[in-house]
Amino acid sequence: MTAARPRIFLSYTWADETAVDVVEAGLEARGIDVVRDRDIHVFDPITENLRRELDRSHLLVAFYSRRYPTRYACQWEFTRAFLSALHHHEDPTDRIVVVNPEGDDRHIAPIEFTDAVYLPWRHDSDVDVLAKAVLEKVNRLAGPMGGVPDSSGREFHERLRHPRRFVGGYRALWDVHSALQGDGRFASQAPKSHSVVLVKAPPGMGKTALAEQYGFLFRDAFPGGQEWTGLGDVVGDVRAHWAAELNRVARTRFGIGLTGLDLRQARATLGERITAAGQDVLWVVDDVPAGLDNDVLDELVVPSPFVRTVLTSRTGTPDWPVRTVALDGFTPVEAEELFRAQWPDLDDDERSAVADLVRRSHGHPLIITAAVRSLRGGQGTGALQQFPEDTGSVVDVLRPIVEARQRHARAVLGFASLLARAPFGGDLLVEGLSPLLGERTPVLVAEALDELDAHCLLHRVHHGEGTRRQLWQLHALVADVAGVDLDHSLDALAQQASAVVLSALKTKSTDMCAHAVKIAEHPAVPASRRLELLRAVAEVYEEHGDLLAARAARRAAVGAGGERPLARDVLAAARIAVETGETQEVLRLTEGLLEGSDGHTEYRARFLAACAHGLDGDIAQADEVFHEHELVGQFGFAPVWMPEEERDKTVLMRMAALRRRGRYKEAFEGITGLWSSLRAEHPTGTHAGPWPRVAIEAARLQLLSGRVIESRATADQVIRVLGEAGLPRHHLAREAVAVEAEGELVLAWSERRARTREWELATKKVARALAESVEWYGPDNPLTLDLQVLHGLTLHNNSRPGDALKVLTDAEKRIHASLGPRHPLALRARLYTGLATANKGDWAGARKIYEDLLPRHAEALGRRHPEAQLTRFQLGVCLLKAHELDLARELIDEAAPVLVAQHGAWQQWASMARVAQGLLRLPGPLLRLASTIESLTRKTGG
Repeated sequence: MTAARPRIFLSYTWADETAVDVVEAGLEARGIDVVRDRDIHVFDPITENLRRELDRSHLLVAFYSRRYPTRYACQWEFTRAFLSALHHHEDPTDRIVVVNPEGDDRHIAPIEFTDAVYLPWRHDSDVDVLAKAVLEKVNRLAGPMGGVPDSSGREFHERLRHPRRFVGGYRALWDVHSALQGDGRFASQAPKSHSVVLVKAPPGMGKTALAEQYGFLFRDAFPGGQEWTGLGDVVGDVRAHWAAELNRVARTRFGIGLTGLDLRQARATLGERITAAGQDVLWVVDDVPAGLDNDVLDELVVPSPFVRTVLTSRTGTPDWPVRTVALDGFTPVEAEELFRAQWPDLDDDERSAVADLVRRSHGHPLIITAAVRSLRGGQGTGALQQFPEDTGSVVDVLRPIVEARQRHARAVLGFASLLARAPFGGDLLVEGLSPLLGERTPVLVAEALDELDAHCLLHRVHHGEGTRRQLWQLHALVADVAGVDLDHSLDALAQQASAVVLSALKTKSTDMCAHAVKIAEHPAVPASRRLELLRAVAEVYEEHGDLLAARAARRAAVGAGGERPLARDVLAAARIAVETGETQEVLRLTEGLLEGSDGHTEYRARFLAACAHGLDGDIAQADEVFHEHELVGQFGFAPVWMPEEERDKTVLMRMAALRRRGRYKEAFEGITGLWSSLRAEHPTGTHAGPWPRVAIEAARLQLLSGRVIESRATADQVIRVLGEAGLPRHHLAREAVAVEAEGELVLAWSERRARTREWELATKKVARALAESVEWYGPDNPLTLDLQVLHGLTLHNNSRPGDALKVLTDAEKRIHASLGPRHPLALRARLYTGLATANKGDWAGARKIYEDLLPRHAEALGRRHPEAQLTRFQLGVCLLKAHELDLARELIDEAAPVLVAQHGAWQQWASMARVAQGLLRLPGPLLRLASTIESLTRKTGG
């Protein structure tokens, strides 16, 4: 280092001041400059000057007594020096010297500073050894510590200026950090995926406070920032709330929405974006409910090596393989530190009383802090010794403290107790309490917040650094007491709260949704208001694309209607269930509206039921319930009384239904108007609104009706638009990949002069798409199964019938298990199995397959469906091979016109059918067909 005098920062607690004076004097006498924070008391704020002095120092010398880790400032100083060293790619032991005045090292954290790393302090003469060690370390350094950049972009963090009354827990904080960072914390290393720790403790033991303190002290270890998700008051489906949180973070961080992605794909998409950003992110999932399955717990972890996850819960999950940090209550030393904030000096009797209180309360933080606040002016009066003997019940201890608060403070507590365990602002309290407190409400609420904060009954929310206003949160145990002995009725407050929260939901912010759901459950809230709240919550979630959360709210609205829910709520719930693929729920909801409802309601119910049947592949039921129902004859497929957006959805669904029925040209003509208007409005495409759905339907119909080049261009555009929006995993993007791959297959067939190479390329492209779908969606997802069946066809067409049969046999088993044997995809897989069987030369086996399949195909899809006719055609080919010409001619003559009409004359099967028709009309055809029949089952064989 330079010739300048070495400079050290001396970190210590008040109890060790005498020894620290010796250290300071000894070091300065040896030419070492010493900086120390002489004027900071227990919970005084960290100053800008203090941070500057620490960053300018070469070393931090920590006088690490048993009281040292209880002090807020000591925790901050030690952690900042540690993280500063890591930021500059240094070993923290080169920047920190630990002096241990105790007889053991069990109080020291992190563990890397125990054993031979620390310097013992037994006598004043030990300063010689300390000075030597300091000089040796400083001489190896290039300069001062330098600090860590503030990743939040703000000059100074709010928690430094307004610290929480947090004592102790330093070892637990390091246990959390160790679990998240792995074993190599001193070295630069590749981050590990799924770095997770579970903080476990009974109610009120400080899980949330510890997570907040960790996020604050170790914030510089997470340059990518922090996210906070609370699950404390989640009603019903945790997964729905979590999906909404993923969507929120994706929107705020990356400007993308995750609408249309299932939870698996939403997690993966967000994880990929965070990974691409390349900066560590801390994600706290607070108050995880007990009893969740391991699969659900796994879903609460974003799959990225740059995401570190802290979960807090009242209970652990022994068989969930993550590190657990169990919190204990305060120690006597930590409790003394809290009392010292009010009583500067404690005598032996008071220390003994503190230790006895800790023993009786098991160190429960709420009981200890309640005692500290209640006995603020009671030092020397014996009040501490007389603090309630029975401290087994936290609620019993809190009750007199709550009752002693001023009337307006108790009113604030009462109102807050009606809300969810989610942050809320003072403005909500002011609006809600104005009828009770009158014109001075803003002043009284401000006074109440200060009073409740001072007595630790309400605490400031410090997670979420982007918060522009002060938010507050009420602990669940305090909420249990808040309604006791109030001067007003909680029922009246609940009714007022319901009106205020309902009004706040008009801003379309999701911040109020948890509060609205909680208040809607209160028995004093009228049924009509309850429905208004739940509908408003659903609308907010739908506005943000949070479909699972919207579904939960719609379900709750239907449930709130009792045995006769309103049709509007039933239809709204069914509509969301269609969007999320819950087909059985759709059918259950709409069943009661299919008869006896007014015409418009019945039409909508039948439309939604038909959507569900279509998703299930049950075309006959969809026809019966809607497409061939007399009500559709009355109103048509695009009723003028429908709003335009709903009418467009109806048209789109109808065209998809026609496609499933094999009426490709009619469907394409029907969608052309809607597709043309959307292309004119969005010439380059957009991931928002109906464009992607209409585009992919148009691409399918273009392909099936012979417009292959157009189809590929449309599918490519869908893939590009969704990819640029950060949504390559979206199911519509994956459907576009399948359409594009099938288009490659059709083009390969048409390129006769380069057919072998084209087939190989098409086969490889389908195989890549299939492998990607297996990785992303899993092997049993319908999108994956569709690609697997298509892959089987490409292998067949590429003269690899053995490989094709293996792929198709596996696909059939999976389709039967997940979709059922009557699903159109199961029938298609069976059809292609017949093709591969014939391709192997087993014409009798192929014939048997087609004879079994043909009536099933006709029943499920209709006699004139192109796939049913393709089965008919292939059975005709098998009969032709067996020289049964009359029956073969009958089958092929029926199939050929349908295949040509729907697919176009040059589509693979249509073209083959035309060739077969022509051959069957030649004189003496058998001799001429002998070497040609095989080519009617595959592309490359003739």
